[in-house]
Amino acid sequence: MARVLFLQTIQFEFVGVMSISAYLKKAGHQVDLLLESEEGEDFFAKIKDYKPDLIAFSAMTGDHVRCLEIAERIKRFSDVPIVMGGAHATFFPETIEHPNIDIICRGEGEEAIAELCNRIDEGEDYSNVRNLWVKRNGAITKNEIGPGENDLDQYPIPDREVYYKYPYLRNYPTKPFMTARGCPYLCSFCFNRDFNRMYHGKVKMLRRHSPERAVEEMLEVKSKYPLKRLFINDDIFILDKEWLSEFLPLYGREVNIPFACNVRVNLVDEDKVRMLKKAGCYMVMFGIESGDAELRRNILKKNITDRQIYHAAELFRKYDIRMKTFNILGLPDETLEKGLKTV
Repeated sequence: MARVLFLQTIQFEFVGVMSISAYLKKAGHQVDLLLESEEGEDFFAKIKDYKPDLIAFSAMTGDHVRCLEIAERIKRFSDVPIVMGGAHATFFPETIEHPNIDIICRGEGEEAIAELCNRIDEGEDYSNVRNLWVKRNGAITKNEIGPGENDLDQYPIPDREVYYKYPYLRNYPTKPFMTARGCPYLCSFCFNRDFNRMYHGKVKMLRRHSPERAVEEMLEVKSKYPLKRLFINDDIFILDKEWLSEFLPLYGREVNIPFACNVRVNLVDEDKVRMLKKAGCYMVMFGIESGDAELRRNILKKNITDRQIYHAAELFRKYDIRMKTFNILGLPDETLEKGLKTV
């Protein structure tokens, strides 16, 4: 049994960390997590007390800077291997060159981190584990990406207890869920484009839980923790109309809690909006990115039209569903006039 300790600076549940934690526990390993903001001055003392066999960060770009600072301090008192995964490590694997990072995990981490822990537990070499870049004595081994799991129902229900030991997160009324992974679109600014290229031919671009498995997770959380609203964090929740027609009635009957979700305007039609409203959707979020159609098309490669944006907004307003939009200012070739279109 390997003892794994996740460290995090952002006060929010990472769905990926919860999934990896559940996967590791099912494989017989011990997992805990420390939030720096919650632990305060005890943060580093608790790292020492846990006596981990592996320390793990899931880092986004920007947040990675603080993670590297923490890794540097840990290395002053421990030689435990430190692995960094998440979006930043996936797309900037050269972070392995930082003197205090020993391993980089690229892409999805369930199988790779479980295999890493198995080998640490057995005292075996882990330098050839797929998805990992491993540094030993200054030499870096860059392993290929392994095949992903297409059947998400094979994964255990994410382990929320690693976060919900903290009262703030446990009692927060809105909790995140994912019913799918991936997106088939190729927007130039989004990590999904490069993720799809990295996994080309090794996993489907979009994978979903079955409606029953998605609802099972939601019911488990509803029974164990305070839950007044859900945020379904799929990149595009409404992509598959047939799946929606199965999931939403089941959700309405069994879970019956207001929820928000991400949509894409070119996929919006009245049937979908009607189903969303009936099931309890109170808010949708979608990317406009820029009010200038030329920038959307040529720079962002986001092929949605002004007409599709207005049509979707009209439908959501008709059914009294709130809207939140995502936008980007300061794009290449953006003039003041074009920026004001977005505003």
